Amino acid sequence: MQYVEDYHDTLDKLSSQNLTPFKHMFAGYQYMEAQPKLEAKKRFKVIKDNWAKMKNENQNHTIHVELAHFNYHHTIHYVMKYLFNYTDSIGFNEQELFAVYNQLVFYKNRYEDSEDDEQEIGPSSSRLTHYDSLNLIYPLIKRFLVEKYPNISRVQYHTLGHMIT
Repeated sequence: MQYVEDYHDTLDKLSSQNLTPFKHMFAGYQYMEAQPKLEAKKRFKVIKDNWAKMKNENQNHTIHVELAHFNYHHTIHYVMKYLFNYTDSIGFNEQELFAVYNQLVFYKNRYEDSEDDEQEIGPSSSRLTHYDSLNLIYPLIKRFLVEKYPNISRVQYHTLGHMIT
């Protein structure tokens, strides 16, 4: 299925009628895990190329990426590697928060020459308190997102019990 291409073809048609939407929300990346790994990687590159084109044509486009629970580490890696550079905001729950945080710790440990690797954080309760949630989100933003992805200006965090934007 060519949903990515269909969406961007539709944007082109709307643009020719001066009806272009500029706020976009994308989700469903977990469904790409049904494809073989290299096929999924190719699809993420297609998404990246379409987003780059869209942003180059008009900087008013804003992209929100809604994460999901991924069964494979390569999926979160591809989302971050190919899509986060074009992302303006991200949304995630407590499980996805841990996945993003740990992936960024992995990158840091892999690419920085340090005697002491930073520790990943373990699995969470499915019902974190507001206090616990904010204590996880703050270092994610302060230590990783601000430096590695300064284009991400908004984080939406949601659980079964609350939403923080």
